[in-house]
Amino acid sequence: MTIRATRRLARTVQALMLAFVTFGAAALASSNPESLDQSPLTAEDVRADLDALYAGLEAAHYDLFAHRSRQEYDTLYETLKASIQGPMPRLEALRLLQRFAAFGDVAHARIDLPAHYWSEYRQGGGRALPIYPRIIDGRVYVGEYYARTRSEPGVQAPLLEDDDQVTAIEGEPVAAWLTRLGQYHAADTDYMLHSFLERTFPRDLWLELGDVDAVTLTVRSKTGDRRVVQVPTMDSETLSRLIEATAPRFELDYGRSFRIEGGVAILRPGPFFNINDPTDPWNTTAFLAFLDDAFTQILDAGVVDLIIDLRDNPGGDNSFSDPLVAWFADKPFRFASYFEVRSSHAAERANAERLAGPAVDENSVSARYARAYAETEAGETFVLEIDEVQPRQERRFTGRVWVLVNRRSYSTAVTTAALIQDYEFGTIIGEPTSDFATTYGAMEHFELPHSGIRVGFPKALIVRPSGDRSPGGVVPDRVIETPLVPGTEDEVMAAALRLIAAADPDSGEHP
Repeated sequence: MTIRATRRLARTVQALMLAFVTFGAAALASSNPESLDQSPLTAEDVRADLDALYAGLEAAHYDLFAHRSRQEYDTLYETLKASIQGPMPRLEALRLLQRFAAFGDVAHARIDLPAHYWSEYRQGGGRALPIYPRIIDGRVYVGEYYARTRSEPGVQAPLLEDDDQVTAIEGEPVAAWLTRLGQYHAADTDYMLHSFLERTFPRDLWLELGDVDAVTLTVRSKTGDRRVVQVPTMDSETLSRLIEATAPRFELDYGRSFRIEGGVAILRPGPFFNINDPTDPWNTTAFLAFLDDAFTQILDAGVVDLIIDLRDNPGGDNSFSDPLVAWFADKPFRFASYFEVRSSHAAERANAERLAGPAVDENSVSARYARAYAETEAGETFVLEIDEVQPRQERRFTGRVWVLVNRRSYSTAVTTAALIQDYEFGTIIGEPTSDFATTYGAMEHFELPHSGIRVGFPKALIVRPSGDRSPGGVVPDRVIETPLVPGTEDEVMAAALRLIAAADPDSGEHP
């Protein structure tokens, strides 16, 4: 596969992965599969959908007012409702409703970004800023930038460098832009928000600016020089040609892979759902076969150290992650110490849809949910007991386990890392996750009556195995910084291998 095709595939998958940052089976359904009907919605329909959105979230969300007060919600509701003056294009209506859904700053309560509109725009020759930034502590840096020349005559502008800091966009401070773009993303913290924006920045900027010829950036070089640069926007074909012409940069993929390098086994399990058949997302057959093959090779080779690479992993379901952990766990485990669910008609309907498929085991999670919903009044909560998972009774890995995470490890990837850390099954390395280990999750969805937009909501409070309820991601035992600008090689993995090589191999313990 060419660099161009690989990078294009990666960007497409990244958009899908961002739509999958959930804890529940509603993840696939919540990616807004509504048709690209461009007919406008009437003002009455948009107002009715806004009413349904507020009422639906209040009824079904585990705790809608966890971070925002009712008064704050009411104020935004009145402001948005007053702004609906006439018929609205569907994309504009989606943005308005998306803003309300994201207001609570809970990642699993949201309307997904309009990836299908973006795809249609780009496929039709639409232009966008050819920059994917890195955002560190609120500072925006040029991370990936391929447009090294200007095509317009008579323009004398210095070129951007990869590590230039962007201080303003269109003359407005970049901090204001992060807030402006961030209002459409549901994120518990700025760190999480910025991890999203790093992957969606060109699209988000397009949503705000529309189809423009260029974007004016004020930048500061690492030596402190300040300059104003007009960066031309580009269609996807032009950008692909420029990417093809540049030296390849390292980029994480989203497949499943396994290798042994320098005596260390490196396992990338990929997403914790069925990537072989999107129509059957929770079928674990192919994934379990992959694990069997990988660990058989690991054990046959007598490998002592194993890296489980969860970087940029969107998560999925613990029916995939639990069998992975069982290969090296030395005692029974659960992915959560406490799992409390708020009963609602929306959650019960979503669960009933899953049960309407092929025959379901009466001991399955969905069947247990159904019984609990029937016994629990809407608005009340119940505790779902998490079954204990046993270590493998057959061959299993008994060496040292190292789990590599980063800010774009999400959902089940985070709960898996937290599980391994809390049960002391391994050592966590990399950078802190932006997604939380104790979180409002188990995402479900309901549909708005007029636009057909799907709204995700968290039905449960999920507490990490240690019982720690404080908000925050998984903090690595050993920090490995991600480079500001990607090089041609995997520098983080190289650092991980050096760390393992320096650890005492005879201690029998993780450093």
